[in-house]
Amino acid sequence: MPEPIERYFAFGSNMNPERVRARGLQATAIRGAVLAQVRLTFDKVSREHPGIGHAALTFAPGGSVEGVLYDLVGADDIARMDVFERTPIKLQSRS
Repeated sequence: MPEPIERYFAFGSNMNPERVRARGLQATAIRGAVLAQVRLTFDKVSREHPGIGHAALTFAPGGSVEGVLYDLVGADDIARMDVFERTPIKLQSRS
């Protein structure tokens, strides 16, 4: 089994492994995770549906969000997901 190159914290619809695979990402492991110091918001503006907000994370001292952590093996998997998620619209990717 290949060693993971990147780890990706997913929340919302990206917690579904089939959705992530459909976007071309290859995960060797998936596990539950909690991201600290953030809260879940719905203020990411939809490109397809004006007036609709999608899930996003906002920095919030003391907050936390549950999700899943993917171990990814593709060198460009994070960049591929960034296109779908429009990073860095709100939060920056962090290594």
